[in-house]
Amino acid sequence: MFPLMVLYSAYVHKKIYELSLIKIIHKTLFFSVISGILYLVFLVAIVAIMLLLGTFDLRDFIPKKETVDAISYIASSVINWTS
Repeated sequence: MFPLMVLYSAYVHKKIYELSLIKIIHKTLFFSVISGILYLVFLVAIVAIMLLLGTFDLRDFIPKKETVDAISYIASSVINWTS
C-alpha cells in the first residue's frame, strides 16, 4: 500500500508543480533521509525521557543467570546436533 501512496503523491506533485522525474526522485529521497533522521532523534529523546522518569531502568535489560545458562545450553545442543 505504501508504494502506491508514494507513486500517487509523485504523480500529483508532477501534475501540480510540473516536476521532472529526477526532481521527484530527489525530493522523495531527501524527504526519506530527513524523516529517518527526525525519527532517530525522537527515538533517542523518548528513551532519554523514559530513563529520566524511571519508566524503565537499564538494569532491566541485563539477562538473568538462568536465561544465560538456558541459551548457552540450547546453543551447545544446536552445535552438537549439527556436527
